[in-house]
Amino acid sequence: MTSTREPYQQSWMPEPGQQHQGVPHAAGFSGPPWYGGPPPAGLHGPMAAAPRHRAGWIALGAVGLLLAIVMVSAYAAAHRTMTVDGDVTLNVRWSSLSPGVGCEGRNGYSFLQPGAPVSIYNASGDLVGSTTLGAGITSYQGNGWSSSYADTCTFHFTLTDVPTGDDYYRVAVGSGTAAGVPFTRTELETSGASLSYGN
Repeated sequence: MTSTREPYQQSWMPEPGQQHQGVPHAAGFSGPPWYGGPPPAGLHGPMAAAPRHRAGWIALGAVGLLLAIVMVSAYAAAHRTMTVDGDVTLNVRWSSLSPGVGCEGRNGYSFLQPGAPVSIYNASGDLVGSTTLGAGITSYQGNGWSSSYADTCTFHFTLTDVPTGDDYYRVAVGSGTAAGVPFTRTELETSGASLSYGN
C-alpha cells in the first residue's frame, strides 16, 4: 500500500538529551553555520543598531534646539528696546515767578518750550527716537536770591522704544543743542537723561 503520510510527518525530532547540532537539513536548505545553536559572539542583527540610531537622532535634535535658542536670544537682544525718562532744567538766578507755576525759556533759551522736540541719536548719528517736552514747572533749589522766587524751570519728557544696540547716545532738545548731550546706555537705562541749561 502506498503511504499517504504528509512530508512534514517525516520531520526528525530529537530524543530527550540529544543536541540540536545533529538536526538534519531538508534537501536544498542551506542554514547559517551556527544553525541549531547560538550565533557566534559579537554578531548582531539589525535590531541591535536601533539604540545607536535613536541616540543619534536625540543628539541631533538637542543640537537643533540649542541653535534655535541661540538664534532667538540673538534676535531678542538685537531688537530689545528701552524707555528713557528725562528732565530738562533751566537755571536762573533772578526770577519774578513763584515756585510751582508754569514756565518757559526766554531770550537765548526760547527753544525750551512745552511741546519742543526732543531727539535721541545712536553712536552712528542715526535718529532712534523722538518725543516732545512737557509743561515747564518752576521750583526753588537754593540758587536764587530768595526762596519766594523760583530759580529753576524744569520740563519732563519720555522717549519710548529706543533700541539698545549701542553703548553711547546723544539727546538733543529743540534747536539749542544741535550736537546733543552724550549719555551711555547704562546711564539712560538706570538714571535717565538729565539736561541742564543756564547759570
